[in-house]
Amino acid sequence: MCSRSCCWPHALQPSKILSNFIKRIVPHSFSSSASFLGRDLIISVFVSSRMDGLNLSSILNLPSVFDCLPPSVRKFWSPPLVAWKYVKTSGQEFFSYGALGRSVRASQVNKIIHSGCACSCFPNFVDSHRGHVISANLNILSRPSLIELFSRGTKFRSGFLSLLSIEEAIDKGLKKFVNKQEELLGVQGILSEWKAKVLLFVQKRTRASFVVQTSSDSSLSVPLGDLDHLKILQRSFVITYMDKCCNNFAFVCKKFYFSSVFSELNSPVGAYAVSNLAQSDILSFHLSFNKAHNFKGVKCGPRLLFLCAVWNFRKNPIKPRFICAASSSSLTDVSKWLCPFFKAMFRTVNDLWVSKLKKADVPCDSSWILNDSTGVVEVIYNLNRSRSEIDKASPLLLQSFDFSTLYTNIDLVDLKTRMRVLINIVFNRMLKLHRFKFLMVQKTALNFRLLWLKNKAEINLFENLHSFKVAEASDLISWLDFLLDNLFLCFGQGVYRQCIGIPMGTNCAVYLANFYLFTYEFDFIKRLLKSNTCPVVLHSLSLVCRFVYDLFVPNFPDFENFMYLNQDSFGSGIYPKTSCELNCTSKGFSCNFLDLTVSQSPQGLSCDIFDKRSQPEYAGIEMIRMPHVHSNISMTAKLGVVNSQFYRFLRLCSCKKFFVFQMVSLIVFLKAKGYPFKVLLKRTRGLVLKEKFLFGIFAFGIFRMILLRVM
Repeated sequence: MCSRSCCWPHALQPSKILSNFIKRIVPHSFSSSASFLGRDLIISVFVSSRMDGLNLSSILNLPSVFDCLPPSVRKFWSPPLVAWKYVKTSGQEFFSYGALGRSVRASQVNKIIHSGCACSCFPNFVDSHRGHVISANLNILSRPSLIELFSRGTKFRSGFLSLLSIEEAIDKGLKKFVNKQEELLGVQGILSEWKAKVLLFVQKRTRASFVVQTSSDSSLSVPLGDLDHLKILQRSFVITYMDKCCNNFAFVCKKFYFSSVFSELNSPVGAYAVSNLAQSDILSFHLSFNKAHNFKGVKCGPRLLFLCAVWNFRKNPIKPRFICAASSSSLTDVSKWLCPFFKAMFRTVNDLWVSKLKKADVPCDSSWILNDSTGVVEVIYNLNRSRSEIDKASPLLLQSFDFSTLYTNIDLVDLKTRMRVLINIVFNRMLKLHRFKFLMVQKTALNFRLLWLKNKAEINLFENLHSFKVAEASDLISWLDFLLDNLFLCFGQGVYRQCIGIPMGTNCAVYLANFYLFTYEFDFIKRLLKSNTCPVVLHSLSLVCRFVYDLFVPNFPDFENFMYLNQDSFGSGIYPKTSCELNCTSKGFSCNFLDLTVSQSPQGLSCDIFDKRSQPEYAGIEMIRMPHVHSNISMTAKLGVVNSQFYRFLRLCSCKKFFVFQMVSLIVFLKAKGYPFKVLLKRTRGLVLKEKFLFGIFAFGIFRMILLRVM
């Protein structure tokens, strides 16, 4: 466990010059001597691509702007960060499943389900298996302007140029920032001169000729008549997105959509039970709990979860996936706060696993739980190192599995019991090793921090810290129990309670699934250790990796024989088959797992990038990928795709051949989408040459290989 000083910043002492008016100090840095005033976000609405050329960050760093600060503030000032707030996406504007799920009444649902539909008017878009319209074909819109707008994807953002609106947007962002800083200092108007100077430079640059558009903005104009036509379509169809292709729009017959949701809620499996409680009584109960435990409500008013459906077009016939919309429910804040606490527990959970195996002289760095696919690369690297050159010539069997219906099959009683035990084990371990009893977490837009405390008296040192919570084991257990006991959903005016499984869509669902599976894996390892299992077998098992519900098993052919709980199997098995059924998705000397292809090579196992969307089942789907070049977002954000993919390829590709191929494919793809070719090459060159050496050769040689293949 790291020392406490590296987990949380020290409290900063105010200067004698500022001591007469500084009333609140928020530690923003891990260093006690660092600047703390101003190091916050200026959030401004991004109204046009012309704001790219404005370069607000450089204005904030100008010496003449800094000189406008009062002398008593300059010593503690650090230039603020700039963030853009973008306009709504096309999906947020045109999706209709959310509004329907929240506002439709029971009488309307019955009327829609038992009345006719408009599918006969759209015969070319009717699914042959379902007999209703379930289509991602944009020709159903029939109007060219709508087809063009929807073809840009659900995440496209449209906007209009306006010099005045640029200045107004930045002024509004500065005003909020200044008010927050002046409240921190306790003196009103102390930053007014600084703000005026910044706005003066903004005005000059906005009206100057060198502020040019960084991308050819083609604000799409949709006639009012076409928008009226879209509203008529929305009366008959639900507009949603495609499962696994969230940037693509999908159109589903409203009658069939509601019938599918209604059938899911009333399925014989019994996952949902009709509740006799009124929505108002449930919400009142939730609000009382939130108030008692200092959880916030939602700004738009409390409401229950509601079930929505997205459609998996790669299945034949097309199948729905049901997701709970939980972004603004009455218990959203409870679920949100459980996430950082569970995240803080991960380190101790891994320590439990590692310490248990070390007692058996089995080298191990972490449990089976993966944060991302980088963990697989580390496992492959360690496996290659442990094999001789002769062994590397012999191929290894690689397998991957996934849990078919994990979220919807988990037994809630078993989940609560196992989570209660795990939370107590984690807190008892910290109490035994370090005498820590309380866990404090802080989550902000910029970072996540955690700190273990010995007693509640230490909390007073952080009384002015924003966005933090402190809990002991009993608090986490009571919050989680309340959340799982109150999984109420509304459909029409009916209320249902989820009795089996956890809602896909609630914030902490991933953590719950991860820890639930971990408890079974940990019990399995403890049984093997208790029975004095051979260390060689334990070492092979330590190479298994799991990312939530995807499992990677290298070099263990017999894994399928003991993956389910069974007294007669090896170690009595691992998972309960009723709730954690596994499907083998890949098996052989080459294996696809997450976004990786692991294959055999003369040097051992190698890793390359794998894209599921390149598989045959996606052949008939025209997927929309990457930000549209005319989307009203910063060009820096658009080119951020190059940065993120470059470092992803660098981390995951095991040789220069794979890396160069992936970078060339990315550049060619973005060029075809209309991105400036020279800008792409310049960004790639800067990223490559920054590394100096890549894959054992000079970085310029790598860039030259990329350049030769894209020209």
